[in-house]
Amino acid sequence: MMRLALAVIVLALLPGPGLSQTKKRTPVKKPVVKKKVPAKKAPVVKKKVDPLNAQMVGTWFLLDSEGKPVKSTKITFTPYSEFTFTGAAWKSAGTFTLRDGWMNLTWTSVDGVAVKPGTLKKKLPLEADGTRFQIDRFRYGKTGT
Repeated sequence: MMRLALAVIVLALLPGPGLSQTKKRTPVKKPVVKKKVPAKKAPVVKKKVDPLNAQMVGTWFLLDSEGKPVKSTKITFTPYSEFTFTGAAWKSAGTFTLRDGWMNLTWTSVDGVAVKPGTLKKKLPLEADGTRFQIDRFRYGKTGT
């Protein structure tokens, strides 16, 4: 028993935690969590609707020699004076205006490649009833016209 008591006394005198002491705990640092800042949204730009272009809005198809639409080639006009011109293996886009029976097309891209502003344009007459127009030798009309 004496040996046990002597061992306890020796351990108590040694540096460091003894029998009656507990080891100090080092506080764990919490990771700094940065608050997420919501990304700034781009301002919504309201596009202007030109009432003079209203008669063009919709999809116009290439017409065959009998006046029937060829569904693979079309031009879609939006109320915001924009158009997309789509064929079997190509696509272009741009803006348009309609004034005094004439339609002015200005391309902004051809096959996904931007066009230098103002370099690719066409001025086309509409037929008297406004239901058809012609680009080069190709006639276009709305479905049912």
